[in-house]
Amino acid sequence: MATAEMAETHDPKPRTMSGSYLNRLKTPLWYIAIALPMLVCTYLVWRYATNMPRQDDYDAILDFTLSYQRADLPTRVDLLLKQHNEHRIVLSRLMFVLYYKTFGVINFRHIMMLSGVVLSLLFLNIAWFVKKAIPEHWMPCVLVTSMCVFDLNSYENMVFAMAGIQNFGVILAFTGSMLFYSMKNRWALAGAMPLQVLCILSSGNGILGAAILILYTIYTRDKVKMAAAATSLVLGVLVYYHEYVKLQTGAFTLDPTKFVPYFLQTLGAHFDRGRGIWGGAILVALLLWTVPIGKRLRIAPEVLPLVCLGLFVFASVGVTSIFRGNVPMWTPTASRYCIYSHLATLLGYVFLVIYVRNWKYTGPMAVVLIVGLFFFYNWNMKDGKYGMQAFREDLTLVPYQYPDPIRAKQVTDETCKENIYCIEQHRADKMPGLFGEKEEKKN
Repeated sequence: MATAEMAETHDPKPRTMSGSYLNRLKTPLWYIAIALPMLVCTYLVWRYATNMPRQDDYDAILDFTLSYQRADLPTRVDLLLKQHNEHRIVLSRLMFVLYYKTFGVINFRHIMMLSGVVLSLLFLNIAWFVKKAIPEHWMPCVLVTSMCVFDLNSYENMVFAMAGIQNFGVILAFTGSMLFYSMKNRWALAGAMPLQVLCILSSGNGILGAAILILYTIYTRDKVKMAAAATSLVLGVLVYYHEYVKLQTGAFTLDPTKFVPYFLQTLGAHFDRGRGIWGGAILVALLLWTVPIGKRLRIAPEVLPLVCLGLFVFASVGVTSIFRGNVPMWTPTASRYCIYSHLATLLGYVFLVIYVRNWKYTGPMAVVLIVGLFFFYNWNMKDGKYGMQAFREDLTLVPYQYPDPIRAKQVTDETCKENIYCIEQHRADKMPGLFGEKEEKKN
């Protein structure tokens, strides 16, 4: 008993009240830091989004909703599966129908906020994979994930209703399906298979994602999952290419002097949207150097989802570069493509931390990198705010942001008659402020 009392009296490292308080405070501070990029993104979208359509919104949302409302059940199925440009956008159309059936009208500002919900779910999926991959350093890695996923360089997806739902939705379907495939419960296949099919029917690169999901199940060595993924891929591809019409855009090229710069420019847009080739080259080198693939292509189960996400990013940008590489170099700097650069950046950081996780200077290195990435996050936030404001002001320059103003007027006149959406009513609206209050327009 005397020995035990002496041990309690002479504790070599007595815990102080301030030290205990700081330890308890550290975790909430990490959570606040992780949540801040999402909150900033939500505020700015709410601040700059307007209830006005632009470009593809006229066809993909207004004209589709009008036709869907007037059609019978078999025709509605055909409308959901109908080709939009070179894509099938079933997942997007399902969200538009769900919104319309819930509220009885179309509100583009609300749909833009819905794309923010899709982006938040995508963040949660990736954050889950990151935490599983590196549990001892997951908070700094998830902070970087938050800064990259909610990077405002993607402002076009955030204030362009149709673009955000489509471009964020296909990645969400891919990661969501992979999340269900990672579960041991067989009932999870009921979520994995439909999401894999929806991944294909969300956008053109969804086929690549569905094929990578088969690769994921092969590494799990689960024959039931392999069969399920293969069945979903075949079913989705058959639906996708049924009565598919190939468009002749003139953008396809196999000239490496064109598609390689396009690839690097798109991949490096996180660091410089105008001159991202250098950033793309660094990212390619970093990812190839640090990717956690061992001898004989062995991949640990905990990092497999992130490796597959990296393959999806590279495949998506690569195929886009071939099919759209024969265009002016400003095209890959379009904001709607930046999400893939942001994903490549967060994977580069996570893979690097995993690669040097046992190095004694991993902590200081991680801090330096986070500070550097915060610089680019802040820089991109300024660019994003400017882009959102420019998008909003563009809507006041012409009556209809659409290549064919006559058709745009016809569509909006018809939707107004059906009480779906009246553009003239919202053209007169004042810009909303932070909490929905009205803000005076500047002359």
